[in-house]
Amino acid sequence: MSWVISSLLCGFFLAATDAVSKVAVRTSSEYLIAWVRFFYAVPFLIIFLPFIEIPNLDPTFFFVSFLLIPLEITALILYVKAIKISLLSVTIPFLGLTPVFLTQVHEKRQKKGKNSANQKQRIL
Repeated sequence: MSWVISSLLCGFFLAATDAVSKVAVRTSSEYLIAWVRFFYAVPFLIIFLPFIEIPNLDPTFFFVSFLLIPLEITALILYVKAIKISLLSVTIPFLGLTPVFLTQVHEKRQKKGKNSANQKQRIL
């Protein structure tokens, strides 16, 4: 039952963060707001660091992480820009539907992969 409370709190605080960002972006740059959204969370995350067991990480992890950091930064900046130029009631539902779109893309790729594997077997 604690996961229900955690989920509701997460949704509430994310919505509150978006609302505060919408107000703050009127007087500040979207780049500053994106920076604040990310770096003000760091102290709260550091509190839990002693309780987390860190696994052994191979070079592939660091390679992928360094590739994804620019994408994450770009996505966050575009997210804040979308909040700035549009109503929250229009912007936020699109983000809520993101998992649906990702699932559809994943299913299409899986079907495409199976079809190409079947074609390779027919050729052999």
